[in-house]
Amino acid sequence: MDSWTTTPASPSRRANPESDRVFSRTADRPGNARGSVALCSGVAGCVTIVMDRFARTPRHWPSFVQKLSPWPGPSSPQSSPKGAQDGSPMTEDAAAHQTGLAAADRIIEIRSIARPATRRLTVWLLIQAFALYGVYGAVAAVLIPNQLSIIDPANKINDFAIIATVFAAVATLSQPLIGAFSDRTRSRFGRRALWMLVGASLGSAALRALSASHSVVAVGLFAAALSLGINSLISPLTATLPDRYAVRRRGGASAMIGAGTMLGATIGSVIAGIMAAQLGVAYVAFAVALLVLTLLFLVLNRDYSSKDLSLERFSARVFIGQFWLSPRKHPEFGWVFLARFLFVLGFSSVSTFTYFLLTDYAGLSLAQANASVGVVGLAALPGMVIAVLLTGFLADRMGRRKIFMWIGSGVMIAGLVVPIVSPTLLGITVMSMMTGFGYGAYQASDVVLMTQVLPNGGSAAGKDLGILNMATGIPTAVAPALAAAVIGTVFGFHGLFVVAGVIVLVGALAIIPVKSVR
Repeated sequence: MDSWTTTPASPSRRANPESDRVFSRTADRPGNARGSVALCSGVAGCVTIVMDRFARTPRHWPSFVQKLSPWPGPSSPQSSPKGAQDGSPMTEDAAAHQTGLAAADRIIEIRSIARPATRRLTVWLLIQAFALYGVYGAVAAVLIPNQLSIIDPANKINDFAIIATVFAAVATLSQPLIGAFSDRTRSRFGRRALWMLVGASLGSAALRALSASHSVVAVGLFAAALSLGINSLISPLTATLPDRYAVRRRGGASAMIGAGTMLGATIGSVIAGIMAAQLGVAYVAFAVALLVLTLLFLVLNRDYSSKDLSLERFSARVFIGQFWLSPRKHPEFGWVFLARFLFVLGFSSVSTFTYFLLTDYAGLSLAQANASVGVVGLAALPGMVIAVLLTGFLADRMGRRKIFMWIGSGVMIAGLVVPIVSPTLLGITVMSMMTGFGYGAYQASDVVLMTQVLPNGGSAAGKDLGILNMATGIPTAVAPALAAAVIGTVFGFHGLFVVAGVIVLVGALAIIPVKSVR
């Protein structure tokens, strides 16, 4: 059976739009397949074999890379500044220019090896985000709080705060690492697929283990394993935007991820609330759904092989050093990081404690809270979906991002005032509606804004987006402890709403210094 392989074009040929890549046909016998990567699940191994078959199918590589690249080829006259041509020592500007060209060549090479986005991929971004955040919403908002209420009712709030902090800490550390490793992955399945497969397998195994956990320590350990699995999926999925979408299409793709996130978190918590009386069955059901939907995503949206993509020699010193991006050298990257950090911190400080808002603030019983947590989540759903889809596509059409992030922040702050005035189930429900709309409006443009301020044009998108996603992981880790500390003061839950609102406001102001994106 034959397959197409590709080798990088020489600099002289790369300048020619008709010869960005050199193609060669090689004989490849089907018996030479090396088999599957050893994974946690037998089902995952089977799908690897299926993907291997697809990866060997002959295909025509597109010539879209010339249209995507805004940089001249390295052999064009303007690409060689004075000082590089006449043998004289390079000026600082000339050296920077050459560094920029090297980054440009790297981006061209990466884009030419990543399969361009299709409508099917765009729809599957929504489905995959739905699966990921459906699990997260179910476990974090309903299943673990119920489990802790049974195991240790006297210390459930403190137990939950510790477990939620550990969960988020694992997410914070794992996302940039998984992103960096996926950037360096060379396989016939592309750079991202195998990490998503491993993440789904690990997450499913952790969910199954949680179903049999009967101690706070066991719940905490397997929750940490679940976090590692989920974030092994999130980091490569996020990198799909700069990998496979042009900037003008990222708003719509981001909107699909955002809609899937909101739908998944809401519907996941509703389903979990319905199944809360049978925790074991609920955990297993979510485990199966996560694995199956991830396998379908990978098989139906396969990427090009990355085996022929150039790879720098591994150096532990360089690998570790790349995780520090100086705010002085990349100021807009730093401002976007801070803005998201504060927005997520304010939002998570309240949303993480939704279940306890119902029991300890609104005064509902455990049975009433289990029945109402789904209602509160569903109340947020219409606004979330409308906001994320509407603002995502409007942002693409208008070419503006920041205005929608400010609108989202303003609506969220207004929503946090409602339960102060009305400390009832109705007040919490209205708050959920408004904060849901605000989060949706913010998130659709925030993700695209992140992809537009990546250093070196996004040549290391997996790692850089993983670092930016720490602006979600760190505040999510800190939020439970912050919220518990505020609730423990004389101000109680009222103080929590005020503190969260002020944090969101400061985060909105942090977007102002970003000038390269409107």
